Amino acid sequence: MMVSPGWSSFVRLVRSTRDYELGLRCGFRLLTAAAAHRGRMPREIYRLHLRLLFTFTLAMLDQGDRWASYLENWRSIREKTNLSMLYGQEATEDHGERIVPYILGRDDSGLHVHFLYGQDHRRSLIERKLSRMLAGKPVGHMMHRDGRT
Repeated sequence: MMVSPGWSSFVRLVRSTRDYELGLRCGFRLLTAAAAHRGRMPREIYRLHLRLLFTFTLAMLDQGDRWASYLENWRSIREKTNLSMLYGQEATEDHGERIVPYILGRDDSGLHVHFLYGQDHRRSLIERKLSRMLAGKPVGHMMHRDGRT
């Protein structure tokens, strides 16, 4: 499903209805289903599905302004998975030091970088939002529910 037009339609539907809680529940159920059917799909397809589902569930937490849950899930995914994207050997020159903690390995094909590297900017922003909220500063203007972020 995740590599078919049905997945894109599903994501568009969730975003258009703004029912991020329902999207989150579906994302978690699909993760459970993927784990249950892991043996029925090739390893790379399974890993692709996990990357898509993890990205989707994080987006649902983000869009739902569930910042603490987002960060908790982000850290758990980062610590417990080694799902990578392939970058060229020159990626450290192009991306600077920011990419280094995400490098899982390197070989002749390039650098294997944890897929959450692509979400690092969002994680950083959400950390700042949560810190601001915990410090008692106004955050209403930073919430998606207002349609401003």
